[in-house]
Amino acid sequence: MMGNPLADAKKIEEAIANEIKGKRAGATEQPKELEKAWKDFGKGKAAEAMTALQKLAEGGDAELASAASAALGQMRARVDGKLARLEWLVENGHYEKAGELLKAYQKDLKGAGDADAKLAAVGEKLKSPELKAEIDAEKKLLKIESALFTEGPTPQSAGQLAKFSEKNQGTKAAERASFWAKHANAVRE
Repeated sequence: MMGNPLADAKKIEEAIANEIKGKRAGATEQPKELEKAWKDFGKGKAAEAMTALQKLAEGGDAELASAASAALGQMRARVDGKLARLEWLVENGHYEKAGELLKAYQKDLKGAGDADAKLAAVGEKLKSPELKAEIDAEKKLLKIESALFTEGPTPQSAGQLAKFSEKNQGTKAAERASFWAKHANAVRE
């Protein structure tokens, strides 16, 4: 969408809802035997869904086995995508969002391949003493960002972000604050 996408907020919301609905539904053209697995996967029962597909993939009907293998590949790719997103959030200093997703994924992806081990590693990283200063800085920045996104850029928010960036230098939150400060100043000019 070009121009001012905020003017088309309803269209954006509908497009996002349709994308989510499509992702949860799985493949559009699939044998009926795969439907339950896709529904389970969409409900956060990834391991159960993947186990059911694995059994179908090992079954006697070649066509069904092929479709189940393909669906299993799609589910594995989605699990890998969720894990990659979680790792990206941590690596880029979005610790609060990573913590929220970690809790959800620990429930939804339990027993799904090597997801448990990867999730445990992310959980340990988020608890590590090395990230304490980073996490504390991000918590403070989230409050500033909330005001920025609610009220829009102001001379005060640009100054507050620049000051925050200087005070928390060397953190991911400081990098993000510096980015927002530059953009808040650009919008004001």
